[in-house]
Amino acid sequence: MTDPVVGQTAVGSGLVVDDVTLVINRQTILSSVCLELGTGRVSGLLGPNGAGKTSLLRMISAQHHDDEAYRGEVRWQDDVLAQMTVAERARRVAVVNQLNEGVFALSLRQIVAMGLLPHQSLMARETAADTARVEQALERVGLADKQQRRFSSLSGGEQQRGLIARALVQRAELVVLDEPVNHLDVYYQHDILALLAELAHEKGMTVVMSLHDLNLAATYCDQLALLHQGRLEASGAPEDVLQAQLLEAVFRLPCDVRQQHSSTATAAGGKSTMRVDFHPHARTALAGAHPLQDKTR
Repeated sequence: MTDPVVGQTAVGSGLVVDDVTLVINRQTILSSVCLELGTGRVSGLLGPNGAGKTSLLRMISAQHHDDEAYRGEVRWQDDVLAQMTVAERARRVAVVNQLNEGVFALSLRQIVAMGLLPHQSLMARETAADTARVEQALERVGLADKQQRRFSSLSGGEQQRGLIARALVQRAELVVLDEPVNHLDVYYQHDILALLAELAHEKGMTVVMSLHDLNLAATYCDQLALLHQGRLEASGAPEDVLQAQLLEAVFRLPCDVRQQHSSTATAAGGKSTMRVDFHPHARTALAGAHPLQDKTR
C-alpha cells in the first residue's frame, strides 16, 4: 500500500551518475564522476571544501546553469533528470536548501503546503485530501503544534524539519540536501539525520546529502562517496570509504578509524559504526603531502 504522504518509489536502477564532468569558467569542477546510489537508502557526499559536493548535488537535481559546460548524465529510475520536464522533476525530486528570505514571513504551514504545488493546476484550491497530506507531514516531523508559527520564528532544527515535511507533501522519491545539519546544535543534528534515515528505511524515500562530519555520516548513511578536487576517490559502505590512509590523503590530517557500537548507533538501526578521530596537533606530518594528486587514474 502506498504511504499516504510519501509516494511509492518506482522500480528502477536508483540514482546513477554517469561520467559527469562540469566546467565553469574554464575550471574543471567535477571530473568524470561515476556513481551509483541505491533506492530507499541514505547516501552521504563527503570531502573538504571545494571538493565538488555542492556541484554534484546541483547536477543530481538538474540545477546546472546555462553558462556551465558539462558532459555525462544523471539518471533516476532509468530516466535522465535533465530531460524531464520541470513539472515531472518537481514531482519526483525534492531539493532541501536554504530558503529565499522573502518566504520567511510565511507560516510554517504555508511553507509545507508548497509541496502540493507540483501536483496542482495553477488555480487549484487545496482539497480535503491535500489538507490531510499537509497535516500528516507536520505530524510526522513533530511540528503539528507549530504550524501557524511564522517560519522565521522557528529554530534552525525546526526549520529543517519543516522543509523535510514539505518534501513529504511533495511525495518526492528522491530528496537532495546540501549540508542539512550545518549550524545546528548536536541534538538537532542527530534529530534531523535520524528522521531522514527513518524516512528512507521505512518509507522508501531515497536521500542524498552532503555532510562535513564524518562520524555523523558513518552513523546515519548507508552509502558514502568521497570527493577530492572534483574527483570521486571512493564510494561504498561506510567501512569501505572511511579508511585512515585515504582520509589522511584527502583531508591532509593524521587520523585513526575504529569501529564502535554505541547507543547512537543503536538508535540509527543497531549497526556498528565507524569512528574517525583526526589529530590536528600532528598536521605538520602531512602538511606538504598531496598523495592523491600523483595517483594514476
